Amino acid sequence: MSSFTPRIPTGSVRPKSSNWVEGDIAYLKDLAYYTWDEYDQITLKTGNKIPEGASNHPVIILKKGKRTNMGQFYLVTTVSAYSSSYDNGYLAPWKQGVHSSKTPKDFRSFAGSELYQPGCKAALQLKPGQSMPKPKTSWVYAQHAYVVPEYLLGAFNKSPYQLEMKTESLVDLNSHMKQSCSHFQKKLVDHRISVPAPVAITPSPKVVAPASTKALSWAAAPIKPTSPKVAASAPLPKKITVAIQAKTGLRSPARSSDATKQT
Repeated sequence: MSSFTPRIPTGSVRPKSSNWVEGDIAYLKDLAYYTWDEYDQITLKTGNKIPEGASNHPVIILKKGKRTNMGQFYLVTTVSAYSSSYDNGYLAPWKQGVHSSKTPKDFRSFAGSELYQPGCKAALQLKPGQSMPKPKTSWVYAQHAYVVPEYLLGAFNKSPYQLEMKTESLVDLNSHMKQSCSHFQKKLVDHRISVPAPVAITPSPKVVAPASTKALSWAAAPIKPTSPKVAASAPLPKKITVAIQAKTGLRSPARSSDATKQT
């Protein structure tokens, strides 16, 4: 008997094992394979406790964080059947006693899974031609969000191709989670996820130092000429004066007066 091979949508790629982008479906590895010490280290690195029950499930990449000295981190939420199966008639999680403590309107359904009618939320959609491996039992609980390191994620090989959410569905889910999940907003600005905005540096006004007393006294003092002082002309000797007068025909006022008296 030949096994059924699902149709692979045009343009699809094999499931990624690293370098996911927002909207990709990845796989959260089973935490049961880690020791308690390793689990404590994971909690320390991520800043949140990832429940063991959340592992071994497909997850939606809600936000790709920045690469840090501890590696690459992602903000994710799980996709789960929440104990729904053929055996219980694909019973929706909000109808099960085991999930009675959860808020029914915060369950989001992928296309093909039962919708919570009073909530009137649209079904989550994958890109054209894609579908979840469990189309009747795929739900997201909007109050579940975890920061995880890249090494905890792997390829979701229950699908032969990489599953990707439609952009509008991812935006819708993020908006719902911001409103419903009390710690979601904090995780969005977590230093492992969000790159902090650059701090604007306002230049401080230039402070002019007050002039010193000595400088002020210099400024108030009269400016002295730098050129050498010209001395007053001394009277010329008598012989030189007579020679000049004889040559020019001029006489000093005193001698002219004397000449008038003699005539």
